[in-house]
Amino acid sequence: MTTITNKEYPKLSVIIPTFNSAKTLVECLESVVQQSYKDIEVWLIDGISIDNTIEIIKNYATQYDFVHWISEKDKGVYDAMNKGIERAKGEWLYFLGSDDVFFDKEVLRRIFINHKNVVANSDYLYANIIWGDGYVYNGQTDVLKLYSSNISHQAIFVKKDVFRRTGAFKIEYIICADYYLNMQCFTDDGIKKNYIPIIIANFFANGLSSVANDSFMEKKYVLFEQHLKKQSYETQLQFRILYADKEGIINTTKWLFYLAIRDTLNTILVRKLRKLFRQLYERLIHQP
Repeated sequence: MTTITNKEYPKLSVIIPTFNSAKTLVECLESVVQQSYKDIEVWLIDGISIDNTIEIIKNYATQYDFVHWISEKDKGVYDAMNKGIERAKGEWLYFLGSDDVFFDKEVLRRIFINHKNVVANSDYLYANIIWGDGYVYNGQTDVLKLYSSNISHQAIFVKKDVFRRTGAFKIEYIICADYYLNMQCFTDDGIKKNYIPIIIANFFANGLSSVANDSFMEKKYVLFEQHLKKQSYETQLQFRILYADKEGIINTTKWLFYLAIRDTLNTILVRKLRKLFRQLYERLIHQP
């Protein structure tokens, strides 16, 4: 199929953190450089690998002028992603694991050509991935579903401008900084979010996220509750009913009690006003 390079379409920066990734990196990079959509650049952000990762990177950077790289010490995968964000020249950003691959050669064409009108009206796009054992993850979501099931960063395209609004990835969250970003985006109505029902990538399920713990998960309820203050009372109430911990249940009970008292008082007041107006009306019509 003919390749696409057209100023009408946005440039995409594909950011790939690497560290001793030689076993999987060639397959990953092949899935990127073979894309039919060519308005892309690639940033490989290496953490001073000691295997053959650098040799592989240099080989691709020599063959493809849109492949760029650095290798320096970092503070983890999200620190590497932040370095990629700083260097990226694309309007849109995509973060691919060095052991993950695009689903096929036409993925980017489907997003940026076939769905160009959706792209033009979005700041944040998400789709599906194939999980390690072969099932499709995760479908359309909202902030309530997000609490129980994160969107993998391999399924997400984000405008670079979004990071000016949210700030960079929070590197204190070792494996969940992307989860925190998703929470920020889904609780901010100023960020336009859209779902495209296609598969983006094959996700390798045995990486860092499967073996590490993260403090984000310990305080997830509190963080979501804080950010949900920007949302409607109905959404906040639904969240508390669905996911409240012990403290949340107490708060929910207090809130429900307040709403019940408010509605009861409103009802009493309305009845009294109706009775008053009825008495006034009767007096007026019976005046001589």
